[in-house]
Amino acid sequence: MKFRLWEAITDLSRIGDWSPECTDAAWLDGHSGPAVGARYEARNRFLHGLVTQVVCEVVAAKRPFTFGWDVYGGSVGFPEPLATWRYGLRPAAERPNRTVVRQSFTHGPGDSGLRYGPIQSIPRRSCGGVCSAQYDDADRGHGA
Repeated sequence: MKFRLWEAITDLSRIGDWSPECTDAAWLDGHSGPAVGARYEARNRFLHGLVTQVVCEVVAAKRPFTFGWDVYGGSVGFPEPLATWRYGLRPAAERPNRTVVRQSFTHGPGDSGLRYGPIQSIPRRSCGGVCSAQYDDADRGHGA
């Protein structure tokens, strides 16, 4: 498996290329790349105009297989993550020049306020999603 997709996914300068809400992000505390415990700041812009700033902490970073992070509120006082994101990459069994990318997202256990309204009755940490796709290793993550 090649490292191109891993490099694209962990390159914070490209996060706005494929995220519908996260517009930009930058490493904090002198970090310059993914490592467990590294933190970064991110800004989100939602369709209805709300702009938020969050601090994320890397909880999984095993090149070229996993990258995951917890999302905390943008200020001190958020002891629990508001969400957890994770990417898993593995070679496609049937086609060695392709990589299967699995992205997962879970709300909570902290309360971001995004679970109110129609999904208020869903139990904590159960609201989220998983998607998978295959990419040619030569794709370099463009359009991912």
